[in-house]
Amino acid sequence: SQVPLTRRFVERFENFKKRKKDKHSLFVVDDRAGGKSLGCLMLTIGARIDFLRHPDGADFIVWILSVNHGERKEIDNEIKRFLPPEWYRLREFPAHVLELAHGGTILLKSADVPDATKAGRVDLCYQNEAAKMGDIPYSNGFPRTRDRMGWWLAASNPPTSMKGEWINTIFEKHEEARQLGKRQPVEFIRCNSSLNVTVDSESTADVNEVLRWISPARADADDGRHFLPVRRPRRLAGEAAEEVRLECRRGRRVHQVDLVRAIGAERATAARR
Repeated sequence: SQVPLTRRFVERFENFKKRKKDKHSLFVVDDRAGGKSLGCLMLTIGARIDFLRHPDGADFIVWILSVNHGERKEIDNEIKRFLPPEWYRLREFPAHVLELAHGGTILLKSADVPDATKAGRVDLCYQNEAAKMGDIPYSNGFPRTRDRMGWWLAASNPPTSMKGEWINTIFEKHEEARQLGKRQPVEFIRCNSSLNVTVDSESTADVNEVLRWISPARADADDGRHFLPVRRPRRLAGEAAEEVRLECRRGRRVHQVDLVRAIGAERATAARR
């Protein structure tokens, strides 16, 4: 399942080293258990090991971006699981950094830190669980790759909530451009669990069946039988508005655009009845 991802990443990495134009963002969006997160993590670390600095001596700047501190710890655990201990050191202060034995570093960021992706240049950023973050980390961060023709690598399960709506939007615009023969600055890559030999097919079928009982739309997005990684779930407008209100009652910050869009859709639906 990780073969197309690996081949495309290597191609993009080689183009970066040659300063050859290529896509600014690669989105790896597919169902669970396809190996997206681990594949992207190992490819990102491998790129940092292979390329220490630019020909002019400037450092090759790499970020790994997680949703929050807790999920960043999961990245730490995967690093400890797969890398030989003599290859690296994880440093917590003054910033969370993966220090590699050859002198290269990767900054491990989390989106719960305000403006985590707003400052500085970056050549490669791997954004894990992108649909859980909303659009701000991506919108702030990916323009910072352009100085040296870098790229953004985002991995995500299919969006099933308003927070991931920005991925739906990018996919739709990407498809429009493709159909019109226009330039597409982003690319979507599959990494489906059906090709993962370590996943039990019967267990997967059982999980998908139960999910379908709960929500057919979410099951369609989760099982990856179609390239739905970015098809908008078929929810009633009222359900979207209620979801936003619930987030507010829980004390969580909600983007104003999401609130206005959800309530506006609810009112428009009511007016048509």
